[in-house]
Order: sequence, then structure tokens, then C-alpha cells
Amino acid sequence: MSFIRKNMEKMSTDDATSRIIQPSWYEKLGEWDKALYAYETRLEAEPHNFEYALGRMRCLDALGNWGELHDLVEGMWHTATSEQRGAAAKMACSAAAGLGAWESLGPYLSALQQDDADKLMYSAILHIYRTDFDAATKDIETARTLIEP
Repeated sequence: MSFIRKNMEKMSTDDATSRIIQPSWYEKLGEWDKALYAYETRLEAEPHNFEYALGRMRCLDALGNWGELHDLVEGMWHTATSEQRGAAAKMACSAAAGLGAWESLGPYLSALQQDDADKLMYSAILHIYRTDFDAATKDIETARTLIEP
């Protein structure tokens, strides 16, 4: 990995080659700040490119920038397709939970698959927030069966 990282750093200092470096390469190396900058730069040129926005979301999620991630998701949620919502839903749940914005979990949960353990755990958190402990217990038990069959 150090060979790849060293060569990417060398390449990224040259303007011409920095345009060919894919932001996802930085993600794979765990260079979240660099990946975020690369996605933001790409989004300036193509503001409606959902793949770049999704990459930016992954970076914000990895960096724990819940407020910025939550704002980004909220801004795109109403115009996103169901497929795009599904791709962003887990990160949206992370951001909402990280901020304690429990009530905003609802729409994000509906975009997740029914048999997703993460959906059930976030749903349990929402039920606990609403003091519906029976529903929370049911979600936790169902999530356990999915995780430990």
C-alpha cells in the first residue's frame, strides 16, 4: 500500500495527472480528507452527479461529519430516485443518529431493505426514543436472527 500511496502523492502534485486520479482510490487507501476534496472538486464541475455526491457522503460518514452529511442528505432526499435513496439511506441513518435527530430516521428507514439488520437496529433506536419498548425488543430480536442465524 505504501508504494501506491507514494505514487499517488507524486501524481497528485501535477495538475494534469491529478485530474485522472479517481476519488475512489483515496477512499480505498483510507485517505478520507483527500477523497472528500476530490469529490467536492468533481461536484463543482458536475453538481448533479449523484455518484460524486454519494462518494462525498461516504467520506463525510467515515470522517464523522454528521452535520454536513445530514444537510447533504436532506438537500437531495426529496429529488432522489428510490435507488439513490437506498444507496444513501444507511449513511443518512448514521448521520441522524450521530446528531440525535431521531425523528428524521423515519424516511431513511423506509429506503432500507426489510431484511437489513441495520434497518432493524436503527428502527429499535427510534422505538426506544418514542418509548415503544415492545416494538424495540421485537426489532432487536429480529436483527439478532439475521446476524446470528
